[in-house]
Amino acid sequence: MNQIAYSRHFFVAFVMLFVAACSSNNGPITTGIPSGAPSSVQFQQNTLQAVASEDSSTQLNLIASFDDGTSKAVRNFDVTELADWSSSNNDIANVSNTAGTKGLVFGANSGNATITASFRGVSTDISFTVLDATLERIDINPASISLVKGTSRDITISARYSDGTTLDVTEDATLSVANTDIATVTRPDSASARVNAVEVGSTTLNASFGDFTDSATITVQGVALQSLTLSPSSPSIANGRTVDFALQANFADGSTQDVTEDADWLSDNPNVASVSSTAGSKGIATAQAVGTATIRASFSGTSQSTVMTVTDAVLDRLEIDPANPSIADGTKQQFAATAIYSDGSNEDVTSDVSWESSDETVAVISDLAANRGEATALDVGQTTITATLQNETPVTTVLTVTSATPTALAIEPLDSSVALNRTQQFSATATFTDNSTQDVTSSTTWDSDDQQIVSFSNLSGEEGLAQPQAEGSVTVTATYAGFTQTTQLTVNPNTTVSSIIVSASNSASFANGTTEQLIAVANYADGSTDDVTTLATWTSANDAIATVSNDAASKGLVTGQGVGQTDITATLEGVSGDLPITVTAAVLQSISVTPVNPSVPAQQSQQFTATGRYSDNTEQNITANVQWSSSNENVAIVSNQSGNKGLASGNVQGSATITATQGEFSGSSVLTVTDALLQSIQIQPANVNLADGIYVRYSATGLYSDGSNRDITDDVNWSSSDADWASISNIGANSGRALSKAPAGSVPGDSSTFSIQAVLDGEFASATMKVTVATLDSLTISNEGNSGPLDLPKGLQTPLAAVGTFSHTVPARDLSDQVSWTSDSAGIASVSQTGMLNARNLGTTSIRAKHTHPGNATETNDDITVTVSNEQIATLEISPLDSSVPNGNEVAYTATGTYTNGAVLDVTDSVNWTATPNMDGNATIGADGVATATALGNVTITATDPTSGESASTGLTVTDAILEQIDISSAGGVTSIAEGQTLAFTATGYYSDDPGRVNPVDVTDSVTWVSSAASVASISNVDPNEGEAEGLSSGVTQIAAGDDGIDSNAITLTVTDAVITSITITPNDDPTDQAQGTNRQFTAMASFSDGATDVDVTDQVTWSSSDPALADVSNATGFEGLVFVKTDASVGGIVTISAQADGITDTSDVQVTDGELVSIQISPANDSVAAGDDLQFTAMGNYSDGRPAEDITASVNWSSLDESIATIENGGMNAGLATGVADGVTSIRAADPGSDVEASTSLTVTP
Repeated sequence: MNQIAYSRHFFVAFVMLFVAACSSNNGPITTGIPSGAPSSVQFQQNTLQAVASEDSSTQLNLIASFDDGTSKAVRNFDVTELADWSSSNNDIANVSNTAGTKGLVFGANSGNATITASFRGVSTDISFTVLDATLERIDINPASISLVKGTSRDITISARYSDGTTLDVTEDATLSVANTDIATVTRPDSASARVNAVEVGSTTLNASFGDFTDSATITVQGVALQSLTLSPSSPSIANGRTVDFALQANFADGSTQDVTEDADWLSDNPNVASVSSTAGSKGIATAQAVGTATIRASFSGTSQSTVMTVTDAVLDRLEIDPANPSIADGTKQQFAATAIYSDGSNEDVTSDVSWESSDETVAVISDLAANRGEATALDVGQTTITATLQNETPVTTVLTVTSATPTALAIEPLDSSVALNRTQQFSATATFTDNSTQDVTSSTTWDSDDQQIVSFSNLSGEEGLAQPQAEGSVTVTATYAGFTQTTQLTVNPNTTVSSIIVSASNSASFANGTTEQLIAVANYADGSTDDVTTLATWTSANDAIATVSNDAASKGLVTGQGVGQTDITATLEGVSGDLPITVTAAVLQSISVTPVNPSVPAQQSQQFTATGRYSDNTEQNITANVQWSSSNENVAIVSNQSGNKGLASGNVQGSATITATQGEFSGSSVLTVTDALLQSIQIQPANVNLADGIYVRYSATGLYSDGSNRDITDDVNWSSSDADWASISNIGANSGRALSKAPAGSVPGDSSTFSIQAVLDGEFASATMKVTVATLDSLTISNEGNSGPLDLPKGLQTPLAAVGTFSHTVPARDLSDQVSWTSDSAGIASVSQTGMLNARNLGTTSIRAKHTHPGNATETNDDITVTVSNEQIATLEISPLDSSVPNGNEVAYTATGTYTNGAVLDVTDSVNWTATPNMDGNATIGADGVATATALGNVTITATDPTSGESASTGLTVTDAILEQIDISSAGGVTSIAEGQTLAFTATGYYSDDPGRVNPVDVTDSVTWVSSAASVASISNVDPNEGEAEGLSSGVTQIAAGDDGIDSNAITLTVTDAVITSITITPNDDPTDQAQGTNRQFTAMASFSDGATDVDVTDQVTWSSSDPALADVSNATGFEGLVFVKTDASVGGIVTISAQADGITDTSDVQVTDGELVSIQISPANDSVAAGDDLQFTAMGNYSDGRPAEDITASVNWSSLDESIATIENGGMNAGLATGVADGVTSIRAADPGSDVEASTSLTVTP
């Protein structure tokens, strides 16, 4: 690396613009580079760099990343010497592409240039801005270094320029230690530096850069190691992910130090989880396979371990925070990326994702390790920020950069003081022209007017952090966008922690699986206080109840692991403070309804399932506990009846949203109801046997789920299983018309049997067809069976039939609709193409039927002679005679005429028919002789020949209408009841006088009701309860009704187990008092439909609270009915607790009272006192409402187990004052007189 001389004082600020980011924490390799293109390339530099003009330079290194496609094994290689390098403007900055110096950048003049590096088609670039600024000084960070022997810490060297810019020049600075027997300085990699404590003593670290130098005192202490803290504790991560473990050493003097890089790391199961013990990446564990592994860290003869669990969870989604932010031009925005996994867990992956900006003229975003995800606004506009995690689907958000400019700058705190052995964090907030405000701490330049008293590094992540160096006062200056603010900071002598108070951000009681941030505030000996949450070491007395994080980013964050109580302790400089916390049962956090957006045919049903996800990441089927509803009950209804909850029934076509609700949570799914479902197809004719060249008309009838039948001949898809022997049409009016054929090469007598098929909506039906190669031997015309010459009276219409007979035993077949009909003299007698003969005028003619084979055009004919005479009807007869018919029914009459020549013919279609009422009776009759009864009584039916005037009459008696159809239904369409419940059925009758079925009659009381399984459900035939079914035992039965030989449809009735008819909650003191922060078990007792009473259903009902913000109630398994009053609930507030099941609800009111004492802490603990001396004990009370611990020394009852050893005052001003009496050990007890809460500690009395 060339040393930068800075003779002309130019420097270059880098803004990194990456193609993709490296996902490994291991250093780059220079040999064994795989073939093919890398997955990404990036520059190794991870901070801002500087180069001088002309005679000064800096080295850029290019790192190529290769992965195996599984996102589990990513390797990095230094390809600097293999890449191609170029500059967009060599007059400003040029870069060497010569072997041996590739990537070496030289600054020339102020301005902008882009350096590009490309390797195997994958490239990245850096935008340079070369500015004219003067180096003013360099600083070692931290300014003083205190280490325990055998430990180390990283340091940085920052360079301050005349324009206020601060750059990290650690890589280019020259470093040395005055006495290497006490400490050394090493470089883990080219861009970093580390001080290592060798021996107890003091020495000086010297740094030089350009023409400037700085020094820092290194103090090495010989303090004994007391314990180690390994964090995170018991992590659980998805396979393929990493965990950055950190090891903290806790020393006897109360000080702590990060010794991650000084420790040795080991995994007992590297096949499940490996951990790096390589310098620069120590403590980084990688999940390799599902299972568990113990991660162990050893330092200075002491070790600490934790269990790491690797799950098979997969990435569900990425989330970016904040979403769609807006910032002012020239400011910065830090983005965070969170991975949400299939098991509900989440992980901060900000440093793992690859960040990109779609428009780098608007904003750029860093992919560097030091400030990954930090966006810098460059110009007004919008850009899309994209985060990509390895091979997963990217997630985006929109960053808007406004034209707002700063109008003011404010800094905090003002005129503050800090102890020499502590630090002070300042923050800066800018106000803009659009009245918005933004935290600009990281964009502000911070300075002190006396670096010997207070220094600022201004490096990324340390902006605004004041580091005291000596006692005194300084003026702190903050500069941003031309605005300056100052404040005074006084550095006081070193101080010590006297006590620590731990409190909860929200509540010291929270649900299992949720988190609560604790805050530790230290009270110092000089009277000052400070938030030391991030400095303290956190421990939990019981990790099975709750764990607490010591990760830098989440220190003090408590996670509920199991229901119960435990103490969380924060320790700093040997001083501890604790807080009792309560973990309650897991609470419902969301509901999902499945299946998602299904569809069902009308009159069909769909079972929905509701799944509740709880705060402890468990899932539970809560279908029976939620309340179901439909957004459109005309389209679909959904059941809330026990045994059928969530069962939706489609009524008519349309959509309805089915929703499951419990308390404040709900989930839904859209149910689409389609037309009734086709269930089967029937084809007619079902079986035919015919010769080739013959047409067959097929019809298809569909049977639907709503019980209807429909002609679907034109809708189905027709096909022949053997197209050589028959074809069938799917076109228009010919749909279903089949033609038999003789295959090529076939001879008379050949035959084939195959199927004609109809398919629709997945349903299938077939009919059998047999075709024989045969000839049409003859064609015979006949009229009503008479094939001889016809003598017909003028005006008569009568049908003709043409029947063919075939060879090879093929059955004869009516071919009337397949022949062509002609008449030699249509004026005498005409014939239609359907064979209807019309005798028009006197004379004789011939009627011919001709069949033409559609395949070979062979013709077959027959003739019949028709003579039209002037014969008249001599007599006329009607049948049937003197009949009776129920009202609404029909009677088909026939008229037979005997002519003067003796011929007897059916003249039904030629006579005139009339129906004459007789008294109240009435009927109608058509030209076809079909009479329909319309009113009770007698009717005369008459047939009259219009030619001869002959007539005949008969009587018709219209009787009462008869029952023809019975339909039954259940109340509300319900088809399921519980044991002991009843359900009303209704019978509707349709009579013969209502052919349109428009006048239904309630026949519930007159039909006979039956249940196919009387042991499951009975149904009454006794007045007034006809049709009432009662559930007797769980099972299924068929309910039906009948009368006069007419049977109804059957309805399947399901009888489930008995259901709740009433609920009683206890306690129910109207209201029941309950203290803040406490739990109380509520119980639900129920009576059932089968007569059972006083049944405990606490775990079966759905519990809810009218105000969960004050008091909530659990539905989690094992904790149902457990009511927890929040610690911040308003005293006097009333909350209604409800228990609901099967539509039955009971309530109980809870009134919030003051928090109650839950534990006592005696201090000092396990102390000693000399005989004759006094020792003051203090009792601190911890309360259920999470308030800070209170001194209750004067109110508790003090006692000594053995007063011959020590006595203790129990009241007054000296309460808690123990006096040693004689050598020995006794127990000191403090008891609350108003409860059973007490505590004790041992007291040793020495001589």
